[in-house]
Amino acid sequence: MPNEMRRKTGFKYGFKPNQLDTTIRFLAKFFIKLFRLDKNGKFATEVCQHLKPTASVDFLGKKLKFMTGHGRLLWRVKTFHTEEPMMIDWLKTFRENDVFCDIGANVGTYSIPAATVCSKVIAVELDPANIYCLHSNICLNDISEKCVIIPLASSNTRELSKIFYRDFSIGDALQSVGREQVLPTNKPNPFIATQLTAPLDDIFVEYKLPTATKIKIDVDGNEELVTSGAWTIIKNAEEIYFEDNGMHSDLEIIEKMKSFGFKIYKETPSIVGSVKSDIARNLLLKKSV
Repeated sequence: MPNEMRRKTGFKYGFKPNQLDTTIRFLAKFFIKLFRLDKNGKFATEVCQHLKPTASVDFLGKKLKFMTGHGRLLWRVKTFHTEEPMMIDWLKTFRENDVFCDIGANVGTYSIPAATVCSKVIAVELDPANIYCLHSNICLNDISEKCVIIPLASSNTRELSKIFYRDFSIGDALQSVGREQVLPTNKPNPFIATQLTAPLDDIFVEYKLPTATKIKIDVDGNEELVTSGAWTIIKNAEEIYFEDNGMHSDLEIIEKMKSFGFKIYKETPSIVGSVKSDIARNLLLKKSV
């Protein structure tokens, strides 16, 4: 039963707008209609092309810029220090010679700060919309030479797989590889895309990527599929940041990491949108010396 959750949960992933959000969205749509910004006129086109909002966060005395223009993107910036404080504390411990492999990089919320302290960031992301934003954030912070984007779904085989999405929006998560999402999820605009998948172990060897000393695995229910094609890079790492989403297979993955010499160093409940999960948790595992 690897694809089943360990127990029932009252937690549901995915943002659901409240009454205020719904009202603001209605007014925004009215404004767009009023000024015909959804048409292909010269004025509408110029307005859309000039709307390039960004927001910034402070990290180790540096101001990092992130592309916004979407509620979820702005939320990711505003909650940079509060969504996963254990992650931020961990990033601050990175050394100049570290190589960070960010599996499930999304728009680069953690890849960007990591690149300011370590030698190389390998950002793995499957969502084309997120990859566009990730690339934009890398350019905004002038760290292109430090970052490598792997734009595909990590798996245990090379093939074309169906990717199940819950929404079209930039910065979204909870995509599921090869099957419907097992985690309880709000799905406002679900759709399916066919995309390339490949094992990360193969990619690291074939493209001669440097050994990752630090690895983050946050893949929303796809942990078994991702790790089964990445055990070599996991085994060679020094520290792993792993999101246990409450799947039976997650416990098996943690036990295998322990067999490689990793021990759980810290643990915190997962928090999504200021709501604490009643089953998911974030783990920091370090290699025993």
